[in-house]
Amino acid sequence: MLFLALTIQLAMIVVLFFLPVGILEMMALTQFNYASLYEPIALFPILLYPIIDVIVLMYFVKPYRTYVKELYGKFLRMMRLKKTEPIMVDAVQANILNKS
Repeated sequence: MLFLALTIQLAMIVVLFFLPVGILEMMALTQFNYASLYEPIALFPILLYPIIDVIVLMYFVKPYRTYVKELYGKFLRMMRLKKTEPIMVDAVQANILNKS
């Protein structure tokens, strides 16, 4: 379980770091005219790495996965318990509200 998570994290580093940086470097070396248009697209995977890294860790390492499932279950139960009660308005307050 840990070996698989580490292998996928290593593959993510290659795909999300080295590949975009290599593309940007090749654009600079070949003096590509529209490099400024492609820079944000090539840098976007680098920004995604921390998020995807945590998701991979939580998915492939069982203790993390069970803990996140428990937290999510507690959150859902807590959200179901929060019910709004109807507001009771007596006749005097209803008249005041209708007049204004």
